[in-house]
Amino acid sequence: MPSQVRYEVLVPSSSLIAHKALSHASKELPKASISVEHNRGVYDEGQVVRYDVLHIICDESPHADSTIKQLAVYVAEATGVSPIIVSKSGKDGIQVWPMQHKKEPVAEPALS
Repeated sequence: MPSQVRYEVLVPSSSLIAHKALSHASKELPKASISVEHNRGVYDEGQVVRYDVLHIICDESPHADSTIKQLAVYVAEATGVSPIIVSKSGKDGIQVWPMQHKKEPVAEPALS
């Protein structure tokens, strides 16, 4: 039986991307427990930066790792913020992945 892991994806709070990311993760990892923590303060170079944190708890698998990394790259592209920090906690300890965007920022669709 696979062990459980916990991922955290830090999404800049000024964007609406966290809920889009939550929706995508729910589709790709249907058995996962997924939630968003709004407005977490994280110290960065002596100042507090606000993030919405996507929490994902699921069975450990290469598919889950790949899905979360792709999600973080999308967040980086959509927000223009790079890197997007992803952490994975599980039986093998904590891993941190700084995910970079690979192209120009994606324009967020206008809300109606």
